[in-house]
Amino acid sequence: MYVESVSMTDFRCFEKAETTFVYTGTKGLPQDAMDNVTLLIGVNGAGKTSLLKAVALCTLEPIIYETGYRAYYLVNRKSTSRKYGTGEISAEIFINDEQFGDVKYLSRLEIECVGNSERFDPKQKNALHLSFNELNTFLLGYGATRRSEYLENLDSQRSRRRHPRFQRVAGLFEEFITLYPLAAWYPSLKTKARAKEVRELLNSLLPERTQFTGECKDGDGLFNNDGVVLPFGSLSDGFRSYIGLIADMLYHMHTVMPKGKLTELAGVVMIDDIDVHLHPAWQREIVPLLAKTFPKLQFIITTHSPLVVGTVHAANIRVVEENQIRRFTEETDGKSADQILMSSYFGLKSPRSPAKEKKLKRIAKRVADTHDPKAAVDFLKELTGTLAE
Repeated sequence: MYVESVSMTDFRCFEKAETTFVYTGTKGLPQDAMDNVTLLIGVNGAGKTSLLKAVALCTLEPIIYETGYRAYYLVNRKSTSRKYGTGEISAEIFINDEQFGDVKYLSRLEIECVGNSERFDPKQKNALHLSFNELNTFLLGYGATRRSEYLENLDSQRSRRRHPRFQRVAGLFEEFITLYPLAAWYPSLKTKARAKEVRELLNSLLPERTQFTGECKDGDGLFNNDGVVLPFGSLSDGFRSYIGLIADMLYHMHTVMPKGKLTELAGVVMIDDIDVHLHPAWQREIVPLLAKTFPKLQFIITTHSPLVVGTVHAANIRVVEENQIRRFTEETDGKSADQILMSSYFGLKSPRSPAKEKKLKRIAKRVADTHDPKAAVDFLKELTGTLAE
């Protein structure tokens, strides 16, 4: 399954907006652009997370009544009393199904709100008039507040209380949703081949100095970190956040595809603020690594990091601003973080702190007013960060 486009009317901050996404088969992509990644950037509150939610709700449309999720607060209410409003979202979805073949599916969902209640009006259409539940679909969604659960705190009944399709995207809508811990499912894998595949995939996405041993003890996965074997809970916050995300992805992939190679699974994975807790060195690696490891997954990702933006082509970027989603032609691939911060994508006048900028302006004015050679030298030293020396 791939999402080709989405449109929104009176949904969150969007009065009317639409955008396309990059997916395998997208026409006209430059040769060096990734064919399975769309990167969303924009200031806080621009609507990046809302865009992810719109995609998730359109995909959940056929079972929206079964999820228990209340969506009335997502509607942009225009009335004076703010009690009434109608929002509409739609998405074009392409599905390659073994039984039915290629299906082009238009999912449209109308959300009518009266006070603190809503009425969903699904308006689904597809070329073969099939029930969406019959088709081969896979969608994951991760919110920015994601964190791993510990095995001793794991609620064994949680999977039974929510529809499995909503459970896979619930983190986009609810902050208390936790990631399924590796130790809760890895030891129960029924075949050595699948256990080996999961271990190798996880390790291929980790730095070489931190690797999963394939063992779990006392409810925790064991990791070799710089030659020292540590339980998952003893790793840094950054590693726990990142490993938890990848382990949860692999868990859901294994659940829907118990046989065959996990790298052959097609579907959509949405990750909000992928750079959360990640060191800059790893921000430069994560998106290309995910895209290469899972070539049949479509990734829709948000970020505030210029380092992440610098790893993709301009064709992979969508800029969310002023309640619209735009595409810029200015290239990013290969540029430094400073260059990207001062590009049209972020619009900063300078990557330096405001205090440093004021100091540079004062010295520059002194140079202009006095033509003092020492002041000019001070300016150059301040500019290069060597004044203290």
